[in-house]
Amino acid sequence: MKHDTALDIVGEIYDAALEADQWPELLTKIAAFCGGANAALVTVDPDINYSSVLTPGANPDSLVAYNRHWWRHDPLSVLAAKTPSGRFISVADIDRDTYFSSAFYNEFRRFTGYGNYGVTVPLFRERNAFSTFVLQTSPKKDEFEAQTLQKTRLMVPHIERAVSIARKLHRLDLQRSLIDCSLRSDHAGLILVDAKQRCLYLDDEAEDLLASETGIVVKNGAVQLRNAKTDIRLKSAIQSCARIEPHRPCGKPIQVQRGHVQSELTIDVLPYRLNTSNPHGAPAAAMLLIRDPDRGKVADVEDLRARFDLTPAEAALALEMLKGDGRAAAAARCGISINTARTHLMRIFEKTGVKRQAELIRVLMDS
Repeated sequence: MKHDTALDIVGEIYDAALEADQWPELLTKIAAFCGGANAALVTVDPDINYSSVLTPGANPDSLVAYNRHWWRHDPLSVLAAKTPSGRFISVADIDRDTYFSSAFYNEFRRFTGYGNYGVTVPLFRERNAFSTFVLQTSPKKDEFEAQTLQKTRLMVPHIERAVSIARKLHRLDLQRSLIDCSLRSDHAGLILVDAKQRCLYLDDEAEDLLASETGIVVKNGAVQLRNAKTDIRLKSAIQSCARIEPHRPCGKPIQVQRGHVQSELTIDVLPYRLNTSNPHGAPAAAMLLIRDPDRGKVADVEDLRARFDLTPAEAALALEMLKGDGRAAAAARCGISINTARTHLMRIFEKTGVKRQAELIRVLMDS
């Protein structure tokens, strides 16, 4: 019977890798099977000042206090950040005199309603972020029997694999949902943030963009705009994402000023709804889709050159002619004289097989 129970729980652990909302009930079953008073999944990411504890039996006020403040001062959390995955650690592995005299213990830990000598097992570490499985004792029986540790060692490898599977699936879902966003010729980057603007994911283009001097920065793990007014708009748009339907923009696009020569960047803020119940990382709130019109121009110029065998200068002028405000305006934007523009335009006519500007615009639009 006990063997069947273990197999059932192992099966549910892998089910939870696909359905994250099964974890709370499952943690209760794992604690009961192993002989602990309570079980928890803890995720910490110091880079974005984030902590999350998923544990069905704990006092909600204690969880809020831990996630807001005490996780930074938890000696076991500090040790877990340096410990290889799968290794059991406990209060016995740290300086107990220091632990029991600390503010963490005397102002927080002793009031949580659980014993002190449970076990903590790191599940993964990625950069500075990590996750742990915790099995807690009760105050009345503040130690684990050999059988409890044996059962816990049976469960932990499966929990570790399930968490790894869930994280990989989450990343695949993320990448799949972002593919369409990066296909535009003016795509300059995509950033995934939580409700507090904390950066959870950057694509390669966004990393390159942030490495250069732009109006977008990451400070203390949070995405910010250098201009205070536009940063307020960004913050408001991100916070409103929880109330907006998926794929619907959260307000108007945000314009980000750059240098005098470069065009403004545009940020579209969209809600992000995939795997919002994922307990192994900070929940994302919004996607920041960054567009750079200069990138689009480069791609369009190269496309026109390839299609009609235009020179770079001819392709740039042809692209400006598409705006329909005349040869003089197009020449001014290209930084050339009207006479030079006239010469370029005659060659463009020859290569595209047209005789008038209206025909040229129609051909370019069709292409």
